[in-house]
This record gives sequence, structure tokens and C-alpha cells, in this order.
Amino acid sequence: MRQRTPQTRRPSPSRRAAAPKTRAEQKAESRTRILAAAAELFRRQGIAATGIDQVTKSAGLTSGGFYAHFKSKSHLVREALQHAALSTAWIRSQENLRDILRLYLSEQHRDHPEQGCVLAALASELDQAAGARPLRSSLLPHLEEWLELLAARGLDRENALRGLANAVGSLILARVTRGHALSDEFLRAGKNWRPDEPKTTSLK
Repeated sequence: MRQRTPQTRRPSPSRRAAAPKTRAEQKAESRTRILAAAAELFRRQGIAATGIDQVTKSAGLTSGGFYAHFKSKSHLVREALQHAALSTAWIRSQENLRDILRLYLSEQHRDHPEQGCVLAALASELDQAAGARPLRSSLLPHLEEWLELLAARGLDRENALRGLANAVGSLILARVTRGHALSDEFLRAGKNWRPDEPKTTSLK
């Protein structure tokens, strides 16, 4: 009778140990953690009030490794602003203007600036920050992205500008007056905004 040769059972894919991360992967992961922490802290408490040590601590890293990823705090701010701009995809994915305004001017968005729009959270501070010009310039693509989004929802350029100004301004004022009935009024009024009819030019 032929004997069967014992076979070594191979571990299932779920039981196999994950391959160790390369140094490049570890560095990329650390950089992403720093950006996420900075984007959240900047929006919650402001750029000037947030130090590098606080950012790295929030990211679960030591401050000594910061300069392996960023040349300066200004460099971090520019990168973090772009990272933060991606966080409003949940709003921008809505199919119509009414739903965009409903989510943008929600109590959730008002009460959690660290998770929301970088424009409403930091625009006023960026106007006065040291080295403000390159920081403001870094927001221009995000502004244009919003305007293109609104244009894709049927708004002409002027109404898109007004719509964005309405949303951002209403949210800022709702945050400033948070805790008072006026705050909810700003949210409600902003959500009720509707575009004007496009102007037509008559030929003479």
C-alpha cells in the first residue's frame, strides 16, 4: 500500500504575516499622518496657535523627524491646506445646489471646523499671516474647483461666485454667533439662497 507523503499545510492568505514596510513606505505614511494632523489642528484652532511640536505629537511622531518631510512650518501649511481641501469631497459630490448648501450649511459642519471647509476655517487668518501671498495662492485652485463645481450644477460665473460667497460667509457668521439663535438663522438663510436669472445682453 502506497504511503502518502505528509504535506505541510500552507497558511491561508489571511494568516500570512504582512510584509514589512519599506523605508519609503514608512516615510510616506509618516508624512500623511503629519499632514492630516496639521490640517485638523489648523482648522480647529488656527495656524498661528498651532506649533510644530503639537502637530507631530498629534500625529504620534517625534518632532525631530519633522524636517525629514517639510522644510519649515510655512511649507507644512501650504501642504496641509491642500490636504484639508480634499476633506469636503462629501459635500462636493452632491448632485444639485440645494443638497450642496444643505450639507455645507449644516450644524455638523458649523460645529466641526476641523473636518470641514478650509476656506471658512482659515481664509481670514491667511489674509494676515506672515508670508501670506504664497499661502493665498495655494488656495486658488481650490476656489476654482468650487466654482467649476457650481458651474456644473447650472450656475453661470457670476452666480457661482455669489453662491460660494454666500456659503462661506454664512458659515463663518454662523460659527461666530454659535450658541445664539442668530447662528441658526445664518445657516437657514444661507441654505435658502437661490441664484439670480442669468442676465441677457441686448444687441443694439
